Amino acid sequence: MLDPLGRAAMDFHELQELHVLGLSGNLCTLLVHRQWSLEEIQLAIQKATGISKWEQHLVAGNLKTEKLLDMRSMHSDRK
Repeated sequence: MLDPLGRAAMDFHELQELHVLGLSGNLCTLLVHRQWSLEEIQLAIQKATGISKWEQHLVAGNLKTEKLLDMRSMHSDRK
């Protein structure tokens, strides 16, 4: 099985669905690896939608990507 970037997926349990929405509705749904960096996710979105990573403004809930990265590093420090 290949991931959206054409690499061999590691383990199906390490993948999760990512629903990408725009102002007009659903843009795409991707299978992403839980350990992917923000850049890898943006490249997968770019490949699926044609929207350059420089034009993407990603939000999860009420957090922009900069805050998500801060939270991710906090959780990885706890391990």
